[in-house]
Amino acid sequence: MVWYEACATAITCFSLLHFVTHLGKRILILELIIVLALLQWLFSAVITYEVFNRHNNLASLWVTFMTVTPEVYFSFALPGTLLLILGLIFPVNWKPIPSHQALVAQTQNYLKDRSSIGIWMSAIGVSVFFLVPYTPFVIRAILAFFSQLLYVGLFYVLLSPTTKYKNIQLVFVLSITLINSVMTGMYGEILFWGALYIIMYFMQYPTSLVKKILVFSFGLLAILLIQSIKQEYREATWSSGYVRSSDFGLFGSLIADRISNPSHLVDDEALFNISMRANQGLLIANTLNYVPKYEPFAHGETILTSVAAAAVPRLLWPNKPEAGGKANVQRFLGAEDTEISFNISPLGEGYVNFGKVGGVIFMFFYGLFFNWAFRYCLFLSSKYPSIIAWLPLLFVGTLGVETDLLTTLGSLIKAAMLLGSCFGFAGFF
Repeated sequence: MVWYEACATAITCFSLLHFVTHLGKRILILELIIVLALLQWLFSAVITYEVFNRHNNLASLWVTFMTVTPEVYFSFALPGTLLLILGLIFPVNWKPIPSHQALVAQTQNYLKDRSSIGIWMSAIGVSVFFLVPYTPFVIRAILAFFSQLLYVGLFYVLLSPTTKYKNIQLVFVLSITLINSVMTGMYGEILFWGALYIIMYFMQYPTSLVKKILVFSFGLLAILLIQSIKQEYREATWSSGYVRSSDFGLFGSLIADRISNPSHLVDDEALFNISMRANQGLLIANTLNYVPKYEPFAHGETILTSVAAAAVPRLLWPNKPEAGGKANVQRFLGAEDTEISFNISPLGEGYVNFGKVGGVIFMFFYGLFFNWAFRYCLFLSSKYPSIIAWLPLLFVGTLGVETDLLTTLGSLIKAAMLLGSCFGFAGFF
């Protein structure tokens, strides 16, 4: 392992330790972005270079080894990730903000006489969730975001000191999320919301370091379990053209098999699949190899388009670009038309627009923007305490470090609009 790989590994381990030890002391949403970026852009790339490289049978069979040398990759990915971190932690406290613990305590006090709000919000969210498939495409994305009230209501209930049915609502929301994941074969939502719930739970109920490590370890096991069955489940339920169906019996049998045979979680094929799924660096490396050799730099085009598309509703711009990065992988990776969900990530998008140096600088301002947005929400929560319960929804989209700017920025803007509409029309504050 050379120095830049050792540096990437050390920074990742430090960030994980920092995250676990600070659970319950801060609302660790920005820190969670940092951990995910380090794991998916740096640490997983180290594993691929050192273990699942072109000399590995599985990597060679599936052509999933890195397409550029580690010197080329880490000369961009390492400073790009570090500048993202710098942007996320840069002091932008232009106005004084109380401690996170004080803000949570203020929210708890505010919600003690409003315990029913969260239950009603979750009821609205689940109702809209079942209506979404039957709505016109033009308004489907907007309506789908209203279904996220299911989760906002959960955090209202969690932070309300007088609600008696917290565990019941948690099981209900978890069940709906799990059912949706099994139906779609997509599991990122349950992992992201689970991580955000743990962050907010420990702000409400501080505990010992040993218990936090146990919860963190359980989360890692859950990720291993899901990743070990995901590919097999999709192969059985996704037909040609990636038309998705569901099979709850198959899902249950796969889970039972892994639990009864835990060695399947850590065999060579399982570890290979987990490594490849986590390694967003593979697509970033492909981008470094493709641009500008086959496709010229975009010079900010996709950035400006994403900002405009995130701000303008599809109702007013019917042909605006779709989130998810399909256009990016076709243009900057030369990929064929595909329904598979993968993307070049914000780091890759910075490179394809501005090159290595410009892409690194872009990552600082990318992190700085979400840093400012998060701290501005904390500032507003001093006046409107229940905004704390909205923080997970506002920033859940930013956790997808493997997606594109349109997705992360659009998620924040849509959530802010939903928050504003609830405040203006329903007085949910």
